[in-house]
Amino acid sequence: MTETGSESSKRITIAFVICTKDRAADLRRCIDTIATQTRMPEQLVIVDSGSDGAEAVVRAFETAHPEVRVDYLRSEPSLTRQRNIGIDRVHCDVIAFIDDDVLLEPAYLAEIERAFRTPGNEEIVGVDPYQGLPRNATWFSSLMRRVFMLVRTDADGRMQPSGHGTMTWHAPIDELHDVEIGSGMTAYRRGLFDRIRFDEHFDSYGYMEDQEFSYRASRLGRLVANPRARLFHNLSPSARIDRRRLAEMQVLNHYYVFRKHLPQDAWHWACFWWSELGELFYRLGHTARLRNTSILRGIAAGYVKILTGRAAADFGLIGKERT
Repeated sequence: MTETGSESSKRITIAFVICTKDRAADLRRCIDTIATQTRMPEQLVIVDSGSDGAEAVVRAFETAHPEVRVDYLRSEPSLTRQRNIGIDRVHCDVIAFIDDDVLLEPAYLAEIERAFRTPGNEEIVGVDPYQGLPRNATWFSSLMRRVFMLVRTDADGRMQPSGHGTMTWHAPIDELHDVEIGSGMTAYRRGLFDRIRFDEHFDSYGYMEDQEFSYRASRLGRLVANPRARLFHNLSPSARIDRRRLAEMQVLNHYYVFRKHLPQDAWHWACFWWSELGELFYRLGHTARLRNTSILRGIAAGYVKILTGRAAADFGLIGKERT
């Protein structure tokens, strides 16, 4: 998709919302890149569920940048709940969510604003940036992801029949591109949150909560990827849950997204389980390399909850089957 016309003269206000937990050093590096933006935000909201002194990092930024309204909030650990708390404190037109372990390029926020302000883009509700990631994928793992309909970063930003979304980060696009699936770094118009919020069924550590929310958002307006808004996701090793719990969560959250948004016919269920088979093959390689069975034990625990109906009960899905 190619833009035409000049940018609107109407200025929009933008707030960053960052949820953090025990990553003060990562947060400092992230905020340092906010300070280098060619277009500064009007507001910065930090929602902290940790205990490692992140407030001092936030107050240092507040002192150095009095032109930016800074709100520091405390919360119990839960990524979706923290985001919803941050939303309630925002007084700007656009909310740009970023993780505490990302590094922004200097023109990041200017490019987010450009996407929203260009004439003809008034129906855009969200803008997903380019997200640089450490890439160690082999041709074989890339093929596995394609064949088994797993999460990919080199595709068209759509929901697959398996219940996994795809991203455009490494796809050959250079301008705004309409998508269905965004990330945890997507920026949204503030008014969208008068209609929908992050689903707090995704408790504690987040996985797929961003894809699920963005998919709903794309049903209410245009969601676009902007490859010119660029950040690098440093994937901090700090404050991450253990491998067994993460593997179980990945299975269960995938199941929840599939049950909530995909038709429940034989074809889609076959795609769901086909993708889980591919995920299992994929994780077998991790288990062999790490010589640790905790990932497989987590996957097995997730499958037991699905097959016994406990997952449907825990997610409140009983009696809400989609056809």
